[in-house]
Amino acid sequence: MDSGRDFPDSSAFTRRRPALANLALSQDTWPDTDLITQIAQHNERALDLLYTRYSKLVYSLALGIAHTPAMAEEVVQDVFQTIWQTAGATPPDTQLVRWLVGITRTCALDAIGAAGGQATQQRTGSSGEEPCLADRLAQLPEAEVVRPALAALPLPQRQVLELAYYGGMSCAAIAEEIGEPVGKVKLRLRTGLLMLREQLERGV
Repeated sequence: MDSGRDFPDSSAFTRRRPALANLALSQDTWPDTDLITQIAQHNERALDLLYTRYSKLVYSLALGIAHTPAMAEEVVQDVFQTIWQTAGATPPDTQLVRWLVGITRTCALDAIGAAGGQATQQRTGSSGEEPCLADRLAQLPEAEVVRPALAALPLPQRQVLELAYYGGMSCAAIAEEIGEPVGKVKLRLRTGLLMLREQLERGV
């Protein structure tokens, strides 16, 4: 997915964004509808919480359609990226699980179709995701142009992009470095790249 809209040391996070700190503290009870509302307002912490709450369900649904773990993992990333891009257009009375099922089915079928079209392509690296990430990073402008735009991103997205762009680290290595699941790292990279492109287009 190439277009669309666009997760910190806890003390700094609390000082700069107290409302989001309260959101983190109420993770277990925050209503799903409020999370969607926050995501529609570009609240990256809300997307983080929604991913934590529903990524296992989405993976199970995706695996039932895509049949392979690798493809199901990619579908999970596609689903939450779609939520990030379309939450603002979601009716307030939407039944979240039903909505997730619909998005997952669509993304899984798209992934199956894309995989069929790429069956003869050869890829290098330890996983199907790594070359795609390298290709996307390689398409970014020179470091001098990227640096100010990168500095304007939320800390979680900026952190993983800096490790990937400047450090040349894989998703697995980044996950080990920051102590987060690989799936969450991949999602932050995807949303971070979308946000970075928006910053570059605005000339930040």
